[in-house]
Amino acid sequence: MRAKRVSGGSVAARNLHHLPFLLTLIAIALVALVTVFSPQRLAWNAWAYSEWLINYDAGFIRRGLSGSLIQLTGVVPALPVVNLVVFVAFSAFCLLFWWVLSRSARSAAWAAILAIMLPNGPLQMAAGNEIFYRKEIVFHVALGVSCILYQRIVHASTDARRAALSWMFFVLFIAQTVLFPLFHEVYLFLSFPASWLLARQIAALQPQRRTFGRLVTATLIISFGMMVVCAVFPGNQAVAEHIWSSLSAADRMSISPSAPDTPIGGVAAIGWSLLKNLTVVGDIAMSSQYWIWGFAAVGIGAVLALITSLRRREGESESVATGLLRRHLAQLWFLFLASTPMYVLGSDWARWMSAVAISYLFLSFADSTGAVRPPQLLQLVPRRWRAGLESARDYCAGHLVPAISAVSSRHKVGLIALAFFYCLTFRPPECCMKGGYNPLYRVKPALAQLAHLRHP
Repeated sequence: MRAKRVSGGSVAARNLHHLPFLLTLIAIALVALVTVFSPQRLAWNAWAYSEWLINYDAGFIRRGLSGSLIQLTGVVPALPVVNLVVFVAFSAFCLLFWWVLSRSARSAAWAAILAIMLPNGPLQMAAGNEIFYRKEIVFHVALGVSCILYQRIVHASTDARRAALSWMFFVLFIAQTVLFPLFHEVYLFLSFPASWLLARQIAALQPQRRTFGRLVTATLIISFGMMVVCAVFPGNQAVAEHIWSSLSAADRMSISPSAPDTPIGGVAAIGWSLLKNLTVVGDIAMSSQYWIWGFAAVGIGAVLALITSLRRREGESESVATGLLRRHLAQLWFLFLASTPMYVLGSDWARWMSAVAISYLFLSFADSTGAVRPPQLLQLVPRRWRAGLESARDYCAGHLVPAISAVSSRHKVGLIALAFFYCLTFRPPECCMKGGYNPLYRVKPALAQLAHLRHP
C-alpha cells in the first residue's frame, strides 16, 4: 500500500512539473486564435496596433522604427504582418520564459506555475487579450535570450568559452540599447535595467577582462543618449497627421472604423504634449478607483515574494533562505525604482507592473544564487535624507524579509492557495480605467452563483 502511495505521489509530482509547459502552450494557442488564425482581422487593441505602424514618413521620430521596418515588407495592409510579428514574439517570449523557469538551479513547480499565472503574466495576457500585443513583448524576448546566455556564462566549462559567450551577450545588449528605444522609449525603464544588472555581474565575474567593465559603463551612457534622442524628437500634431495619412485606407479602417480620416490611438499620442501626458496620469489620482493600483502593486509584489520563497531547497537553513530572499527582493526593488518615471509619464500602469514583474522573474530564475547585486543607490541620496532611508532599509533587511521567509515556510500550502485565488480572480486594467471597472470581475459572478445555490 505504501509503495502505491509513493508511486502515486511521484506521478502527481511529475504531472505538476509538466503543468508549466502545458500552461505555456495554452497561452500561445489563445494568442494564435486572435492573430495568425485570423490574420486579416484586428482582434486585439486598435491603439496598440496603430502604435506598431508609427514610421519615419514625416522624418525621424520616436517609436518610428517598427513601422518603417513593417513598410519594408511591402505588405498592404500591414495587419497580417503585425499579427504574425505579435504571435511569433509572444510565442518566443513564452517559451523562453518557461525555459528559464524550468532550467533554473532552483526551479520549483509551484513557483513556475504561479509565475506563469501572475496577473498580467503570460497566461493572463493571453486569456484577457491584453498586453501581449505591446512592443515590450519584443524586449522580453531579448531579455530571455540574455538570461540564457548569462546562465551559460556562469556555468561555462572553460575560460575561453566564457569569454566567447560574454562577447555574444554584450553585442546583443549594445544592439538592444541602441535599437529598442527607437521601437519604444519604455525599454530604457522596463527592460534595460535587468539586462544592465546581468551585464554588470558578467563583468564582475571576469575582472581580468576590463573591456567588459567599460562596456557596462558604455551601455549606461548610450541609454542616456537614447533617452535624449527620444526627448528631442517627440513628435507633434502635424507629424501625427502625416503618419496617419501614410497608412493604408484598410489599416485606418481597422483602427478607426467610425472616423478613418482622424488620427487616433498610438499615432495620435505622438502628437501629445508633456502636459497632456501628465493630465492623463493625473486622472488616475482623481479616479474613485485609484485603490486598485495599490492593491495590484501589493498583491503582485506579495506573489513575487512567495514565488521566490517557494524555490527554497529542502533542508536549507533559515539563514541561507533568508539571505537569498533578501538579495532577490533587492533586485525587485531596483527594477521597480528604475521604472518609476513611467508611472509619471504614462497611464498604462498595469503594463509597467507586468514588465517589471516579468523582468524580475527572468532575472531571479536565471540568477539562482542571488549573485546579481544592484548598485548602492543610497549613495546618490542627499545626506539629510539618507539616514532615514538607511534605517528603513535595515528594518526591511533585518526584520521584514526574515518574517516573509518564515511565514512562507510555515504556511506554504495556505499561501499558495491564496496566491492562486488572487491570480485567478484579479486583473488590473491595462490602461485608462473606466468608471465602474471591477478588477475582481471573476469573483462577483462566482459569489452570485453560490448565493443562488444556497437560496434558489
